[in-house]
Amino acid sequence: MNHIKKDLGKNAHEFVVTLSKEDIAKQYEVELEKALQTVVVEGFRAGKAPKNLAEKHADKEKVYEAVINSLLPRIVSDIVKKENLKPIVNPQIKLNSAKEGEDWSISLLIAEKPTIKLPDYKKIVKDLKDEAKKSDIWVPGKEKQEDEKKKEEQKSKLLNETLNKLLTESTVDVADFIIEGEVNRRLSALIDDVRKLGLTLDSYLQSKGLTNEQLRAQTQKEIEETYKLEMILDELANAENITVTKEDTQTFLKSFTDEAKRKDVENNLYYYTIILRRQKLIDFLTAI
Repeated sequence: MNHIKKDLGKNAHEFVVTLSKEDIAKQYEVELEKALQTVVVEGFRAGKAPKNLAEKHADKEKVYEAVINSLLPRIVSDIVKKENLKPIVNPQIKLNSAKEGEDWSISLLIAEKPTIKLPDYKKIVKDLKDEAKKSDIWVPGKEKQEDEKKKEEQKSKLLNETLNKLLTESTVDVADFIIEGEVNRRLSALIDDVRKLGLTLDSYLQSKGLTNEQLRAQTQKEIEETYKLEMILDELANAENITVTKEDTQTFLKSFTDEAKRKDVENNLYYYTIILRRQKLIDFLTAI
């Protein structure tokens, strides 16, 4: 296997990989042997027919699919190791050419963590708090319950304003292929959902007052902001050395009285650890 590397900008790279026909043929034989174990030929039990007869009944297309599925993880792992890469998402894979009896060409798009430039986030929070104090006029005789409700509303407003400021004032260049791939996936899912409702995409767009181009632009903007905000918050948590301790996770698990739910959370603790870390960061920001 050999590959050619091309930098795409935004810490993204394209690798065009060439697989020799000899290596492909060797792997094909491996996958064919596996496939022949389940091939049924009249007069023989499954997997017991002579190879020359069984091969005629094997689904060659499925065998080649197995070849690709077997080779790709090795290819990706080899490139990541050789190039010392740290991908942030699964590589995007494209089969350029795959003719029988010839070398194959595969393109891999791999994105690493982008460069993130944060603004003075502590100043942002303090300035927003100062603005909030100016507009918060105390009125004698307010009910305590109403006062508590207002405090929660102000806290939520402060957090939203802080996140919006971070989003607009930070620099995060997410790889184009990540955004494009996510846009395509989301729009494809939307089309499926619309069809299940017995509607056409045109009728759906008409009901929303959107064109195809506007829908795509709106979806792209939402996805870009989501990715950027996630990366900004992770960078902030790293900058402030915010971590989740074993005690934190144990306390969190004990908060679930339902045994089945607690077990489910425990099995997905990595995901919930991310949420706990995010909550710690939010508490830090609002406490500045």
